[in-house]
Amino acid sequence: LSLSRSCFCSCSTIRVPMATSAAAAASSSSSSMPPAKRRRLDGRESNQMRPPMLELRPLQKSDGSARFKLGNSCVVAGVFGPRDIKNRGREIFDRAVLDVVVRPRIGIAGPFERELEAHLLRQLDHIVLHQEYPRTQILVVLQIKSTDGSVGAVAGNAAFLALLDAGIAMRATVLSVSIGVRLLSAEEEALAAGSKSGAVLLLDPNEIE
Repeated sequence: LSLSRSCFCSCSTIRVPMATSAAAAASSSSSSMPPAKRRRLDGRESNQMRPPMLELRPLQKSDGSARFKLGNSCVVAGVFGPRDIKNRGREIFDRAVLDVVVRPRIGIAGPFERELEAHLLRQLDHIVLHQEYPRTQILVVLQIKSTDGSVGAVAGNAAFLALLDAGIAMRATVLSVSIGVRLLSAEEEALAAGSKSGAVLLLDPNEIE
C-alpha cells in the first residue's frame, strides 16, 4: 500500500488523573527519575503505543470492513454503500450523505456512543470525496468489541480502513491516536523542576491510565 497522499492525524486528547497505583508500583530507584522518563504500569514509555493489529474484510456481507486493535481495545467497522437513500428527503443532488453508527459492546447506545459518532462523522467528513457519489448514502457502522482505553482512536482507524477496503474515494490517509494528560503530584513537580509543564503526555493511554 503506497501512502503517497498527504496524511492527516486526528488526535483525541483525554485528561486523566494520576493513577494512585502508579506511585505504589514504582520502585525506589525509579521514583527518583523525572516523571516523563518513568515507565508506565504496562512497561511502555510515555511516547510508546501498544502494538496495533488489523484485519481487512472480516465481514462478508458489507461493501468493506476492517477490524482494528490496540492492546485489548478492539472495534470492527463495516461500510455499506454508496447505495440508494431510502428516505428521499435526505437525498442531496450533488454529493453523498455520510452516516456513522456506533454500537456498544453490550446494551444500547448511550451518550458516549453518540459523542463518538459525532466525532467520527466530523473526521470522516473531511476526507471522503462526497461529490464522487451524488444522490447516495455511505453508512459506516462500528461495533465496539472490547475496551481498554483509546477507543476513539481505535474506532477512527477501523472506520478509515473499512472505507479503504470498500474503495471509497478519499483525499487523504488518516491516522487516529489518543493522547492522555497525567497531572503531576507535588513530589513529581519537584523532580521535574527544570520542566515548564506540570503534566506528562501519555500516548495511547489504556483504561487504567
